[in-house]
Amino acid sequence: MQTQPTLHPFALTSLEAALAYLRRDGAVASDDQEQVTWAVNEATARIMAWCGRQALRVRTFRNPVTLASLTTTINDETVTGIGFTASVKQYDEVVGTQVAPGTRVASVTSNTSLELDRKAILTSAGGASLAFGSEVLLLNGDDAENSDRQDGSGLFGYGNAIYAGEHPLNAVYSLKYVSDLATGALTALDTTAAVIVRETGYIILRNDSFPRGRGTVQLECSVGYIPPSSTARGDWMEWPILEHACKRVVQVMFQQYKHAMGAKTRIEAPGGTFEVQDFKMPEDVAEALLPFRRMW
Repeated sequence: MQTQPTLHPFALTSLEAALAYLRRDGAVASDDQEQVTWAVNEATARIMAWCGRQALRVRTFRNPVTLASLTTTINDETVTGIGFTASVKQYDEVVGTQVAPGTRVASVTSNTSLELDRKAILTSAGGASLAFGSEVLLLNGDDAENSDRQDGSGLFGYGNAIYAGEHPLNAVYSLKYVSDLATGALTALDTTAAVIVRETGYIILRNDSFPRGRGTVQLECSVGYIPPSSTARGDWMEWPILEHACKRVVQVMFQQYKHAMGAKTRIEAPGGTFEVQDFKMPEDVAEALLPFRRMW
């Protein structure tokens, strides 16, 4: 029996919204639902690649933190334990045998309770071990530049301002640099009074500078556009554009699947001539996504 596909953790639309856009939100054949899920996943991945981005939907970049002695309940989103306030962030990815692939943290309720965005797949009373996080963003100190300062100079003569590479930059959790190349030891940069320009991901340090080097700076942060909801104001200007772009790409892919429509490439092979379907980003989608392409 074929396993049903798992929806992309950073999907730019939901399965329900995609089905409604295709006007298939009534009784849906399981094969159609499977194909639409695959289409949402591929559409999300293609849009992210076309924009040159690692994050369009909000996500975190943090070193994984593993917590043990947690309790999960099958078909329930609540996880209980201890240490969530200090060790877990909203939108963290979650990995463990008790949770479904692609699970993330929907909210941290308290130090002893949190909510997942997908239901747990196993019950574990105090025996669950879950990893929260993914990986850090690596920045190049060589790319830092000097921003205006009261003393007009950067400490050590290095730049004090840098782009995170991803935007919008919602929060900076930590900023460290490799202070010992032999051991890989990390030293925290002073982010006191730092200026964070959310829209561009620009970070200006007021009391420190970025050391030179390639990939020597490690940034833990939250980046990406936030879908508006009852608990978050969100990005009302940008999110509808991203979601509609995803649904349009899904529409193209689903039509190709159902009706064998679209451009094709002929392949000459010893066994004969074959035609395979090509995919080209729809022009209206490409135009709509121009403001979301990687800036630098």
